[in-house]
Amino acid sequence: MKNRVKNKLNKRIGFLLKNFLPDSKLSQGHLEFIISFVLFVTAIFLLFIFLNPLGKTESKAKIQENAGILIQEEISDIIDKLNIFTKPPNCYSFNLAIYGDNFYETYTEFPPTNNRSYEIYFSPHVINYNTSYDDECPSDSYAIGVRSRENLIIKNLSLDLKKRYEENYVATKKALGISNDFSFSFRYLDGTLANELSVDRTTSSNIEKYAKEYPVRVMDDHADIVEMIITIKLW
Repeated sequence: MKNRVKNKLNKRIGFLLKNFLPDSKLSQGHLEFIISFVLFVTAIFLLFIFLNPLGKTESKAKIQENAGILIQEEISDIIDKLNIFTKPPNCYSFNLAIYGDNFYETYTEFPPTNNRSYEIYFSPHVINYNTSYDDECPSDSYAIGVRSRENLIIKNLSLDLKKRYEENYVATKKALGISNDFSFSFRYLDGTLANELSVDRTTSSNIEKYAKEYPVRVMDDHADIVEMIITIKLW
């Protein structure tokens, strides 16, 4: 009985080996081809990622965008502005505890009434100039208008950054949190370079630089505001 079962089992194994072994070899060949093809495609894909110039450009653009933000944050501040309308004797008053006590006034006068429209700028970055402020000003001679806020580039902060850049470039990069080399320059809208606010570094001619321009408003300590263009270069 045992011999008969053994013989039947041997016959079945022989049948399987005879009929399916060639197919198994063929399947193995197909599998090896598929694996080789997948590895080839994967290698091409990885090579494209590492060598793709568009990918590099996008990465560099992102780095430059961050650098532009960091530099502008360093040299800008929020400025409060208050509009006041007066008639002769052209004085005004407000609560210094609410608005602040360091401010610069500018105004436009309208003849023949000689009424005035004041713009008051509150900031530690302006000199304290307010000849028309009067605690005893009659309340019916002025009207407080709109109060607004604006983020402006501060000229003195820009001058300070330029000084730090030129005196200790490495420390300035570290303080700003910028790992790449960089420079910045200011131009007026007519294209004239503002040398007093601009910096530059000598680099090899074969180094690829990325530059981006930002329209900005620059305020000095007399509350004069000028439209300018700041160009930030990165390499």
